[in-house]
Amino acid sequence: MDSRNAVADAAKDEEVNVAGGGGMGPILTQLQQITARIDDLTTKVDQTRELAVKTYARVVRHDNAEVHDDDELEEVPFLDGSWPWENEFVGPQNTQVKLPRRSSLQSVHDLTEQEAYAYFKGYYGPGVPLPDVETRKLRILNALGRYDDDL
Repeated sequence: MDSRNAVADAAKDEEVNVAGGGGMGPILTQLQQITARIDDLTTKVDQTRELAVKTYARVVRHDNAEVHDDDELEEVPFLDGSWPWENEFVGPQNTQVKLPRRSSLQSVHDLTEQEAYAYFKGYYGPGVPLPDVETRKLRILNALGRYDDDL
């Protein structure tokens, strides 16, 4: 049960008690205020996490583009903040695909069709149309910070 619903239900129950002389009204009001503050903090933490993931991903993409050799790419988190290497994600036809470590340009070119599908969806989101496999691999390299002139 959602904490807001529990507090709201308790408040409704207590309205009867308060009208009859009960003393829980102020406590329930404070609980509702606390619940609202917790919800606000949760939203702010989620926003901060999203910003941190985007910032970190940008830094790693820059490092992959400017600092690292072709065989020393760093892992870039997916849009949702999850880490792709050695984790399972949804592949074609809702199959599970364990994504291998891809720390070089060649290793990205060696992705299977299923792995390229999962990497592409992780970096670009479910609403982006799926290109052919070779274009997917190029777009994955773009998400890692490598661009066409590097390939």
